[in-house]
Amino acid sequence: MSKKNLILKELRCAKRGHIAWVQRAELLIKGYPVTEEQAPLSHAECPFGTWYLESSAALQQIPAFKAIDGPHQELHDAYRTIFQALFEGNNISIFKRLIGHGAAVERRQKRTINENQQKLEQASKQVLLRLEEFENQILAMSDDELVQLFT
Repeated sequence: MSKKNLILKELRCAKRGHIAWVQRAELLIKGYPVTEEQAPLSHAECPFGTWYLESSAALQQIPAFKAIDGPHQELHDAYRTIFQALFEGNNISIFKRLIGHGAAVERRQKRTINENQQKLEQASKQVLLRLEEFENQILAMSDDELVQLFT
C-alpha cells in the first residue's frame, strides 16, 4: 500500500471515529445513557484525538492538518460543559426543588446545554471541513512529494 493510500485510509477511519463520537454525544444530550468511555471529555482521549496527536511530525507540518486542532478542542470543551450541566441537575436537593431553586437551575442548565450543543455542532462541522481540506491536500500531492515529506 502506498504512503498516500495509508494516510488516506487512516484519515477516513479517524473521520468515521469523529462522526461516531458526535453521534454518541448527541445521544447523551437527548437523555440516552452514554458513559464517559463512550464519549470521552478530553480531546486527547477520543479515538480521533488519539489519531491526531499520535500522527507523524510530517503530517503535522501540513497547514490543513494543524488547523484541525482548534475546532477539535472547541468541540470537546462544549461537550464537557454539556456533560457537567447534565449531571449538575442530578445533584439538586429535594429542599431546593421544594422552594423553587431547582427550576431556576434546570432553566439555566437547559440554556447552557442548548448553547453548547450549538457550539459542538459548529465545531464538528469545522473539524469535518478541515479534514476535507487535509484530505484534498494529500490527494493533490504526488507520491514523490509525500516520500520527501516523510524523509
